[in-house]
Amino acid sequence: MIHTKITTNYKTLGKQESMLVTELMRIKKHIFTPNDSRNILNLNENSANQILISLKKKGWILQLKRGISILTGAKKWIFWK
Repeated sequence: MIHTKITTNYKTLGKQESMLVTELMRIKKHIFTPNDSRNILNLNENSANQILISLKKKGWILQLKRGISILTGAKKWIFWK
């Protein structure tokens, strides 16, 4: 019998990354813009963009097109509620 270990690509989130993901899920805004993230975190454009870049590298968000992103785990959350 062969046993396989299922792993995910998700990495640990920092405090602000976690706050953004949690709030986007709470308000059910799975598709969002950089402006949404700035408003949620109350950060300037550069700081918010750095968080989005980090979330993308960690596999938490996917850029659909310039200025529009989606939570990669959004599908799970949509069907949970």
